[in-house]
Amino acid sequence: MGACGCVGVADSVNEEAINNLARDERCGFDSRELREFYKQWSKQHPSGRASKTQIAALFESLSCEGNAPDKDLLDRLLAALDTNHDGKIDFKEAILGLSAFMRGNHEAKVQVLFMALDTDGSGSVSKAELWDALMAQMRSAHGGTAAESLSVTVDAIFAKGDLDRDGTLSLTELLKTVESEPGLRLHFTVADELLKFNSSESSKSKRLESLRAVAVAQALLPDNTQSAALTPAVAVQVLTTTHGMSPVAIGEFLGSKDEGDDKDGFYKQTARLFFATFDLKGLHLDVAIRRLSRRLCLPRESQQIDRIVETFAAAYCLENPGVFPDDTAAYLTAFAIVMLNADAHSVNNKKKMTKDQFVKNSGLATPAVDKA
Repeated sequence: MGACGCVGVADSVNEEAINNLARDERCGFDSRELREFYKQWSKQHPSGRASKTQIAALFESLSCEGNAPDKDLLDRLLAALDTNHDGKIDFKEAILGLSAFMRGNHEAKVQVLFMALDTDGSGSVSKAELWDALMAQMRSAHGGTAAESLSVTVDAIFAKGDLDRDGTLSLTELLKTVESEPGLRLHFTVADELLKFNSSESSKSKRLESLRAVAVAQALLPDNTQSAALTPAVAVQVLTTTHGMSPVAIGEFLGSKDEGDDKDGFYKQTARLFFATFDLKGLHLDVAIRRLSRRLCLPRESQQIDRIVETFAAAYCLENPGVFPDDTAAYLTAFAIVMLNADAHSVNNKKKMTKDQFVKNSGLATPAVDKA
């Protein structure tokens, strides 16, 4: 349901292959995202292989809003993935390459930058090649960077790392130098923190710490220190502007329960502000839910789904007054649509919900409406 595979995907996919790929430590995508990617891939490339141009177009279309990779660097990466130089790349190669590029830690990102540049297999990169790659990587992560400051950084990298003064750097030299260069280390801190945020093993508190670290790295906090308090507004700014955020992790984070009896705490406020960034005015509810699915994947836990749908329904009513009698009616209708989609796309559910059953369930939201 949408680019991020929000609710579920029912297709004749190779479940074993998808699950094996999701378990690969080099893969940065959830199995639900992989199923959606594979669904689109199979339709467009039944042979199992695609051209570099086709893959670039595919992933640009599948990338969630605000998370499309830099085109120039993606083209270089895809060329590097084409190891036999036949102009074709298979699904696994494309996914692993994109995982490193979009969601890898700093080591993976440096390696993929190096691989994208070292297309001749010489084992080294020049100063000009490094500048181009870092510029593209920073555009991908932050939306822009200062060319003059980057030139200074590249000069510093070569001054430190080019030990034999031959005008090129090896991968080992590049990685060590990047890790010792404050400006680049700060940039790649974002990659490391995103890896933690995206991990399925991360708790909500760990994800909160990662968002705060990213906010510090991007100078978004007034008191720009690691101990500075992260506000819901800044959290939403990070979630909506930082490239490489997993829609699965975003969904789990926004569906988190606030501590104690606080019904309007940090997570509820963050979710409300996050949905306020959507343009829902004038949309039918099902279309609005489809837009939601482009930005996050609904969690597997029912209580998290409930919290997200409730907050989203309130945001929908705020922009579309009068469509539903109240927020509760919108919430119940939205939840019924989500459950219908989950029922239709579940690979384990053999007995699908009928139209009459859906009408009956959704009718609970608007009992005053004459069903005749």
